[in-house]
Amino acid sequence: MSFHQKSIYVSLVNTIIVMSAYYWWVSGRYADGVFDGPNAGVEVGKSLLTLIVAGILVQIVGMILFSILQAIMTNNPNPSFLIDERDRTIELKALKVAYNLMALVFFLTIIALTMGWSTFAVFHILVVGGAVIAFVEALAQLCLYRRGH
Repeated sequence: MSFHQKSIYVSLVNTIIVMSAYYWWVSGRYADGVFDGPNAGVEVGKSLLTLIVAGILVQIVGMILFSILQAIMTNNPNPSFLIDERDRTIELKALKVAYNLMALVFFLTIIALTMGWSTFAVFHILVVGGAVIAFVEALAQLCLYRRGH
């Protein structure tokens, strides 16, 4: 299994960790009524900014730890990061799936807006959709690697 394939697994685990922690944190804040009232948009924005920063940090730390563990396990401190045509083709096919899903999520968000849903609900349709898209894109890449494309 290539370094690139293993890093996809790390990204999947990171996505699960970040989204689980985020929804645990946000559900507590939602139960406290933080997202109600005139400052709802500000609080949603703060929550989403926290999610983005935390996601980036967890991804960086996760990949660093993975690289260190990979180097220790393989006794190779310099793994190959080369991406060939097959890897690029797999990434492009998975990205095509992700873009189609993003169009669907965007359409669902527009429908939610026309139905008068709250700011909290609309933005979290995008958040959940983004997490699902990232997960499906990674799974598509892994399936394409397994199929030998």
